Amino acid sequence: MQKGKHLLLASLVALVVLATSLRAGINRWTPIGPEGGDIRFLLVDPTHPEIIYAGTDAGVLKSTDAGAHWVLITKPLPLSPSYGPASPSVEALALDPVNSGTVYVSYYRAGLHKTTDGGSTWVTVNAGFPAPFYIVALAVDPVDPSVVYAGTGQRGVFKSTDGGGKWALASSGLPVEGTGDSARYPYPNVIAMDPTNSQTIYLGMGGGGVSQGIFRSSDGGTSWQRAGEGLNQADVISIAFHPDTSQTIFAGTWGSGFYASTNGGNVWSVRSSVQAVCYQIVADPENPDTLYATLSDGKGLRKSTDAGFTWELVEGGLPSTIRSFSVNPKQRSTMYAGTDIWGFPFETTEGETGVYRSIDRGKTWTRASAGLYASPASSLACLPEEPAGLVVGGMSRLHRSNNGGADWDSTLLEASDFTALAVDPKNPGTLYAGSRALAGIVKSTDGGQVWAAAVTGFPGGEGNWASVYSLAIDPKNPEIVYAGTYAYGISKSTDAGGHWTSLSLSAPKTYVYGLAVDPGDSDTIYAGLYSTSSGGRNGIVRSTDGGQTWLAQNAGLPSLNPVWSLAVAPGIPGTVYAGIYASGVFKSTDGGLSWKVASSGLPSILVAGQSFCLTIRSLLVHPSDPSVLYAGILGAGVFRSTDAGNSWQDYSADLEQLLVTGLAMSSSDPATLYAATEGGGVWAITYTDYSTLLFPYYRNSWDSFTGFAVSNYGDKVAHLEFEFLRVSGLLMSCPWNPNANTLAPHRQLARLGPELLGSALDETHTGWVRLASDQPLGSFFQAGGGEGLDGAVAWTTPARKLFFTRIFQGKGAFRGQDATTWLSIANPGPQESTLTFRFRGRHNGQDVQLEATRKVPANGSLWESIPEIFGSGSDTTNGGITVEVTQGEGIVGFELIECGSSRALIGLNAAVASTDLRFHSAQFAHWGGLFTNLRLWNTAGQPRTAVLTLVGDNGGVLGSPVQLTLAANELYEKDADQIFSVTEGQPLIGTLRVEADGAGVTGDVIFADSASAAYAAALPLQSRTFTRAVFSQVANLTSFFTGIALHNPGTEGATATVRVFSDAGAKTGETEIQIGAGVRLAKLLPELMPSTAGQVRGYVEVESTGGLIGQQLFGSATVLSAVPPTIVK
Repeated sequence: MQKGKHLLLASLVALVVLATSLRAGINRWTPIGPEGGDIRFLLVDPTHPEIIYAGTDAGVLKSTDAGAHWVLITKPLPLSPSYGPASPSVEALALDPVNSGTVYVSYYRAGLHKTTDGGSTWVTVNAGFPAPFYIVALAVDPVDPSVVYAGTGQRGVFKSTDGGGKWALASSGLPVEGTGDSARYPYPNVIAMDPTNSQTIYLGMGGGGVSQGIFRSSDGGTSWQRAGEGLNQADVISIAFHPDTSQTIFAGTWGSGFYASTNGGNVWSVRSSVQAVCYQIVADPENPDTLYATLSDGKGLRKSTDAGFTWELVEGGLPSTIRSFSVNPKQRSTMYAGTDIWGFPFETTEGETGVYRSIDRGKTWTRASAGLYASPASSLACLPEEPAGLVVGGMSRLHRSNNGGADWDSTLLEASDFTALAVDPKNPGTLYAGSRALAGIVKSTDGGQVWAAAVTGFPGGEGNWASVYSLAIDPKNPEIVYAGTYAYGISKSTDAGGHWTSLSLSAPKTYVYGLAVDPGDSDTIYAGLYSTSSGGRNGIVRSTDGGQTWLAQNAGLPSLNPVWSLAVAPGIPGTVYAGIYASGVFKSTDGGLSWKVASSGLPSILVAGQSFCLTIRSLLVHPSDPSVLYAGILGAGVFRSTDAGNSWQDYSADLEQLLVTGLAMSSSDPATLYAATEGGGVWAITYTDYSTLLFPYYRNSWDSFTGFAVSNYGDKVAHLEFEFLRVSGLLMSCPWNPNANTLAPHRQLARLGPELLGSALDETHTGWVRLASDQPLGSFFQAGGGEGLDGAVAWTTPARKLFFTRIFQGKGAFRGQDATTWLSIANPGPQESTLTFRFRGRHNGQDVQLEATRKVPANGSLWESIPEIFGSGSDTTNGGITVEVTQGEGIVGFELIECGSSRALIGLNAAVASTDLRFHSAQFAHWGGLFTNLRLWNTAGQPRTAVLTLVGDNGGVLGSPVQLTLAANELYEKDADQIFSVTEGQPLIGTLRVEADGAGVTGDVIFADSASAAYAAALPLQSRTFTRAVFSQVANLTSFFTGIALHNPGTEGATATVRVFSDAGAKTGETEIQIGAGVRLAKLLPELMPSTAGQVRGYVEVESTGGLIGQQLFGSATVLSAVPPTIVK
């Protein structure tokens, strides 16, 4: 079986390279990376260890395939009436050790949440907690999982006995200051239960400026006592038990060393002087003295083989800073480690962030972070001349993608997070990035691949440069750059960052969050200031002389509130927008002389009875339509205005990360909007009108797969989105599903299904595919398996009645070979459809009719063989099937015939009811080891007469036309040499013409080798002529060929221009052909255009002065596929 797949992989060499990829979803927000992030927790499901949960700054992500792929399972959090924006950053995470799928998670300022179905649905479980509160530690009783403990920040320890339904304070004996609602406890950093007695609980405490060591309860949290001597009230962060005896306990601290007790916590001693935060300790059950520890010192995962006295570094490919660690409980050689991106020092955080996996007990590690979008994105910029070029500022990293997030390159720098980015508008390879700490400003002149410091004259000093919150470049003279700093005002460079000087407004403790240069008058600069110094300026200032002098522009603005964002409308002089802290958006139409509120529709919160708008961290004016604005809001996502700020609408549907820190849009492709988020990387959306292509078949397994080729034959960038749907109608659970891309003019996208899904090549999936595009496309899909392949074009319009014209089932059904026919039917509608199947033909040697009924769910499909539909024993040597929708909307269908001994495949789209009276097949041959078999079906309820004519390549008629009388619903099937009689030795090669005297006739042809039907392909008869068409497949190799057949059925000659394009959009060949009336041209592409010899990938475009019929044949000596055209005109 593998041989067939290898043959097919080779034949589909055109389906392996993706054109410029863009991950933005069409009218849907999708995460595009970078992958990785701060992995605070890694928990392996003890009963299903292939399931892993990761607690991150983006929420909880889940893997169901041992870390190979990840998906976010938590949803956006509602605004807190007390605190405003809720952070999805995970503070504590716990699994129910008995009930798989039950998970508890707490968020900063968002309480405790619980799922019992593995993350599909969540409920809050906060009853009994005092307000305000947040939970920093969780533990579930392994004996009675309805008992859960929660440690809160300074509000004490709470206990639930009903799985989180209700909570009660369980802090008797713990140190406390104050009483009642004013009671404040030290932080419970970790809760650990004795594995042999869950009533014995240890509490590692600290925080609040007072370290408290470990407290112990022997009665399930009813009372607590300090656990022994020797800890010196160390701030305990982590606890673990020796696998052989729970009397031996290990404790990791906040920089005070590593401790152990051998008598149940009564006495503690220092095992090693680790001067770092010990986040986690894990003991190896199979090697009792082996411990693993994650530390904050940026030197990697540690391992001890002597119970913590000495430690060694775990290397083998791990990054230098690790925060979380877990072991597969059923296969101890499999381990997982998660990175710490907030650890110090920053320069040691080497390697890509995310989750890493080892299958050899930590000797070697590989990154396992596909789909794990949890990286902080503090700033964002598009590259002007690259429609899908992006630069993102992260924590001590600058990330760059030239394909809209499909791939990222990262540069590690000694810095905190990069909070500002700017791109030179005239030299897009020149970029500037400003850091919140350490680095000041760095510059790249190669599009972000290499960065160097640009801090000469910049305020601060070596290792302590001023934090940068805003950058702006003079659009007319990009040598001039402005930097808004934290506490140092504005600095200016006139030599592209070579040297900096502070401008006149600068005063101690002057913060500049917003900065903008007027694109129409680059001497005009706007700055948003906030100063805490005496005599400092607040609000908005404007300079009209390049920053030499500044004037306050605050009429109508609220006083003293920081200005977080500024944007100048291009092409509209004097129109400026400002995002003001707690006050919303303000607009000026006179260059800042006066301002008016422009916040209608923006979200707000009530604090002490007063309404406050959320922080507008970013404002963006559409580059080609200044009436359209976007606002990035911390805690509320993205809002859009289409009337120049008069009103706003929520634009965050499907955006699962609402802490938006930045917005960007490419001037060369303004259909796509990018949003940087605080903990969930970058998200993107392409807003456009679109059409839909429907591929009714998708299968992938170890011995079968499906490839797709689409061609953008137009002159505009096309935005695409693939949706792979299961038989059930649900999306297939794969990292890149839906998968969105952008396709430049004249480029081809060609990929196998798993490459679009981000899944393994042998991963099993069955269903269908929907493709949305805002531009017309040429399309083709290839079904493969065994030793064969065949394909069809995508559907555009569903039908209520389908005709499957070829049914071969059972022993000897196809030319003496055993055969199985499979039907794949997709229901793209929003409601369930009921289908009635009717078979007519030969069944067990007799003419019979069979009937069956099936239901197909909304967005679902059916994939069944003939015996599965009509019952076992349904051997049908020859026949056809009608499928009619009796309830529901239209459907689309494809049939696949598997031939037994030859392993050939025959694929064919279902036919639909036709009123056409004339049909053609541009390839009809019975010569040189090939045969053509014709199938006609009179689907009408009354007889039809059909005249069959074989037209030679020169336009002359071969032999005599044949007249048939087809009874109502009659099926007709014969080989070419059985239909037409010609002179002995004369080849039967040409074009078939079928002329009917009434509507309802349809049909197809099968081509195959005469000897054994070792390879075969099918093609529907064509009724539509074209003057422009596209064939979306090219593969000219030593062993593979691509040929084209064009027939002019008209009465006048036509001039056809044939063009071939590479997948990259380059024209590789062009030729002009004269095709006389009735004449057929059939050639291999290199015969028409020698320049296409050896070309793989790409497409063929045919443009003609008269109507043509055409097809493409693609294959080798062992496989064959007939490719129908995508008719453009």
